[in-house]
Amino acid sequence: DVLEWFHRESPKDARLGISYLNLKKKHLGPSLPKLTNFFALTHLDVSRNYLRELPDDLHDTTPLLETLNCGANRLTSLPDSIGSLFFLKKLSVNGNLLSQIPNLKNAKSLEQLDVSANPSLRFVCDSLCDLSKLETLLLDDCACLRELPNGLGATQVWLTTVRARSCSLVTCPDGLALAVGLRLLDLGSNMIKKLPCSLGGSHQANFNTLRVDDNFLTELPQ
Repeated sequence: DVLEWFHRESPKDARLGISYLNLKKKHLGPSLPKLTNFFALTHLDVSRNYLRELPDDLHDTTPLLETLNCGANRLTSLPDSIGSLFFLKKLSVNGNLLSQIPNLKNAKSLEQLDVSANPSLRFVCDSLCDLSKLETLLLDDCACLRELPNGLGATQVWLTTVRARSCSLVTCPDGLALAVGLRLLDLGSNMIKKLPCSLGGSHQANFNTLRVDDNFLTELPQ
């Protein structure tokens, strides 16, 4: 029994001091056991576990989380509590069945977000634009995704990497032309007809990689 194993291998006294917990490929699905008393936990890996849902009280049971890897599961949604993990720096939910990303506005420390390979993803919340420390956004292989928040990058000075290859995007967010720290933008294999005219301008001094192959473009920004 998975639940018995979980409690046997992590008695309460030990849990109170654990900061790293690797539960990758432990066959924990379909639900993750409640992470009671893991108050010191900063890094959690529950990837490749056939999970269909996550606990809705992560902000209470693991308030100090900095890294959360839920990749390669069967998640169809994420609990809203993830958006309240104030210290969360890296969130990986790639390789799932998500249809949308919850409001992450209060995840003020988030630097890396990997939502790639979610073929059912259709909606990315505008709150993504409020993540002032965001550096890397990965959205490759989200076949149903048709648009990103138009303000993405406009006020996010630390944003360096945006990848949304092999989606169904029809536009490029105007905000990316204002992302002064942008270095790499990969929007290849989409349905984009036009790029913002100021993309790659002198204000984006570190912008060195633009990939827009396999789109419907007829011209590039000057």
